[in-house]
Amino acid sequence: MAPKKDNVQVEKKENGLSHEKEIIDSWKTRCNVMKRSLLKKFPHQSEEIEKVFNDLKEFELEAAGEVMMKKYALEKNAHNIGDVQKRLADDFARKMGRPLDEVRGQGVFSTRKIAEKFNELGIKSQKGGLWSHSAVSGLLRRRKELGLE
Repeated sequence: MAPKKDNVQVEKKENGLSHEKEIIDSWKTRCNVMKRSLLKKFPHQSEEIEKVFNDLKEFELEAAGEVMMKKYALEKNAHNIGDVQKRLADDFARKMGRPLDEVRGQGVFSTRKIAEKFNELGIKSQKGGLWSHSAVSGLLRRRKELGLE
């Protein structure tokens, strides 16, 4: 008995996702090997080496985010990645209500100052990086669209 067409499509999608995960894992392994090698050869420059590899981690987070969005799309039967991105952004905007209220409770209201405060507190943006005033502005706009502001 031949498999149903839908099952074949899902299997292909899952294999594609698995392949992307393998690529990311391979990238992480290569980065870690390279980092250890550089730290051994240049221990006096460890701070600079750490900074370079922390920047690479942001790239890894973005790549991992893409993989997770595709996985989420498969699980939720979303029609496209745009739908998934919107759902994730909406969820993130809802979750940021408490931190936003806490910062505003300290008298911080401008988007630049909110971004600075989030960064000081170690609160990551939706993409896992630092906040900018435009990212805060986008968060506030989305919260307003959702009726949360």
